[in-house]
Amino acid sequence: MRKGIVTIQFNWILVLISGAVIMVFFVSVINWATKLQEEKTNVVILNTVSTITNSIKSGDRLDKIFRSVPEADILYKCFRSDQGTPCTCSLSIGGRALNLDDPSIILFAPTRMRVPNILSKSQEWNSPFRIANFLYFTSTNVRYIFVRPTANEQLKKDILEASPSLLKADEHFDDTLLDDFVDKNDDRLKFVFINTDPADYEDLLDGELSDMKDEDVNAVWIKPDPTRTVTFYRKNEDEWKMVSAGDIPYYDITSLVGAVFSEENDKEGTENYFCMLQKSFETQHYAVKAIKKRAENISGVYTSNVNCRNTYVNAIANLQALEAATIDPYSHTEVSVGTNLIPSVEGAATALGTNNDQALLYSCALIY
Repeated sequence: MRKGIVTIQFNWILVLISGAVIMVFFVSVINWATKLQEEKTNVVILNTVSTITNSIKSGDRLDKIFRSVPEADILYKCFRSDQGTPCTCSLSIGGRALNLDDPSIILFAPTRMRVPNILSKSQEWNSPFRIANFLYFTSTNVRYIFVRPTANEQLKKDILEASPSLLKADEHFDDTLLDDFVDKNDDRLKFVFINTDPADYEDLLDGELSDMKDEDVNAVWIKPDPTRTVTFYRKNEDEWKMVSAGDIPYYDITSLVGAVFSEENDKEGTENYFCMLQKSFETQHYAVKAIKKRAENISGVYTSNVNCRNTYVNAIANLQALEAATIDPYSHTEVSVGTNLIPSVEGAATALGTNNDQALLYSCALIY
């Protein structure tokens, strides 16, 4: 009898052990399948983004929403290892990353985007000739709140005109102190303060937005002409914390729109906006070199045509100034971009545009 009981107990132990082994096996299979599916999802998303960036490089114009992208968080980061060195930029999902160090890919985007819906818009950047397409990325889970004086209506219109057409955006006037602001349970918020100090609106952070995570509430303070700078902030409990190194100059409306879609992660030391600004001038440098070489070849033809010869002499001088100004944009700091680089580029680009108009007037070959 005792032997039978022992046998039965032993059989039950074997059953339990076998059941546990089978359960562990199935759990392992499920985890493996889940991880495999996540990997496939990440590949699909990164391939979609790669397709977008490659189409922009080839000159395509874009303003669309990419739907049915598998749901995930896309992280966007740019870093400088040291001043004077090129930035390293990437979009990443899980353990996979898409390298964006190509100088012709100039992408402005939040540090974190939740798909499945990616909003994208490309905008041609001219200075004074076409240099590159700027690409703006965001997602439908980000709501943009414009806060401005009534006097800055046109600037707000210019920004929205260059933004993705399906952008979620609200508008508030600075004299209301955002009394009419309503929390719509958005995943993320980006405040765009135009000529308006964010410090005047910190009550909102301790009120309507107190339950939102700090990293999900970001802001940019735009100081238009004549200052023409942007400063980045994020929510830090009940106050705005500056997360950029300081005021960063913007070049024109195209780069200003880039600031609206950019964010900085102070915990990781990202320099997303500043890196894209520098990359744009690097791209300009190589374009200027090509146009200058062409201009030098053409100028030799105009030995007897004084008007065309003088026009080309002046144009080559301005191209040389542009080439010198943009030769090493990564050596500039935020401050020197404003005090040295941008004014130099702007002055030479404006003068070169005048040279091109003169070439047209005198029936010369156009400079660009």
